[in-house]
Amino acid sequence: ILQTYLDSQADIYLCDRKETGCDLVEIRNPHRSWLRTDDELYVFNNNLDREIYLSRCLSIGGVFSYLSSLIVKKERWDAIDFDASYIGTSYPHVFIMMSVFNTPGCLLHYISKPLVICRGDNDSFEKKGKARRILIDFIAYLKLANDFYSKNISLKRAFENVLLKERPWLYTTLAMACYGNSDEKRDLSEFYAKLGCNKNMINTVLRFGKLAYAVKNITVLKNFTKRIIK
Repeated sequence: ILQTYLDSQADIYLCDRKETGCDLVEIRNPHRSWLRTDDELYVFNNNLDREIYLSRCLSIGGVFSYLSSLIVKKERWDAIDFDASYIGTSYPHVFIMMSVFNTPGCLLHYISKPLVICRGDNDSFEKKGKARRILIDFIAYLKLANDFYSKNISLKRAFENVLLKERPWLYTTLAMACYGNSDEKRDLSEFYAKLGCNKNMINTVLRFGKLAYAVKNITVLKNFTKRIIK
């Protein structure tokens, strides 16, 4: 089956993943799909093509966050001059992938079927705490937005909207209220302000930190925070 996809000779193959818990039991959570489409071959001849693609992303997985779901032509990868400023962001590979993505004529084949298994509750990015895990995505993807699209407001906004889908402000802010220290809460507020969110609203939710922590074991809130931290 994989060979039928490889026949397209795409520069990038992006497959979805099957999420499981530590027990390898599948998690059924449709919003975790990378894109809201079935299998599709994308040709990026211009910025409008890229903007349409970004509008279909439901997660930063659609913009290459999950390395295990990517296949890329070696010559495309090797042709990119790596920017060392991405070392330490946890997403250095995304700089290379976005550079390929922005190459005129780039072909991306999205495979909606999961071809890899992601074992959840086993996130190495979380070793510095749940709050830091949330911030990692903002640090890297806001930098990517500025580095690649600072001269194209429409495309930059489309890219930033993917981050907002991954980290919706209310649920993410509630999670940060539970787990973050004062510096981490301030950073989150600043990041959302850069994304055009109401900073006063963010800070109001963050001020309910003690209350949020007290009720975080309520099933609904626990599910929200668990979903956002992943």
